[in-house]
Amino acid sequence: MAIIDVRTQTGTGAIWDNRTTPADLLETLAKYSASGCIVSSTLANTCDFQTGNAQLKREIEGQQRLLGCAVVNTAHVEESCRDMHQYLAAKNFAGVIVSSGVAGKHVTLDECSEILNAFRRFNKIVFLEARNREAVAAVKEVALAFPTIRFVMLSMGGDDWPNAAAAASKATNLYLETSGNLNPNKIKYAYDMVGPNRLVYGSNWPYSDPALTIGLVEDSDISDEDKKRVFELNALRLLGYDRGQQ
Repeated sequence: MAIIDVRTQTGTGAIWDNRTTPADLLETLAKYSASGCIVSSTLANTCDFQTGNAQLKREIEGQQRLLGCAVVNTAHVEESCRDMHQYLAAKNFAGVIVSSGVAGKHVTLDECSEILNAFRRFNKIVFLEARNREAVAAVKEVALAFPTIRFVMLSMGGDDWPNAAAAASKATNLYLETSGNLNPNKIKYAYDMVGPNRLVYGSNWPYSDPALTIGLVEDSDISDEDKKRVFELNALRLLGYDRGQQ
């Protein structure tokens, strides 16, 4: 079954010494028969979003299977808006991850409103991390406040995945990404809450083995047709390929 992974990273973080490269990522895609992915920079996600974004741009140049995802930081609004205009104008960037810049701290509506107002000119995707109940509530609030923007909730709420599914049932512009908690009931529960079209496969490679989330979807009690939606078709639609975008 074809796969598009909407959550991967390359590079070196502030603490993690082992560097992963686009070549490593492409090898992983081939191993799991994935046709492509959305990738951000570990450096951008952990400590230096501007340097990480610039490095990512260089690394994915000419790599047709890799779509970039820039990181913006709510503590640096002006710099974030400049990065958005620089990278989102490129066809090989799919969207942005909005970060608080503080490890473990989720983004709130007040903190990200200025960035999202600037983002609205782009027909691309916003990714927001949610690993607990408070973060899920914040993502829901943001999605409801900006109904014309397509949001993806990374980690699907972590251990609080039932509330993540409930949030997405209320905010119809909110997609759920499959990484995070590996409870075997998670995919079917979210499927029952939001339907088959707003679940997208993400592995969080290299921090997590793609085999874990692939197995989570494959073992879920949904049809093969809907598994194909989760693995590939929903991501294609989210990225706009069904509308003829390149």
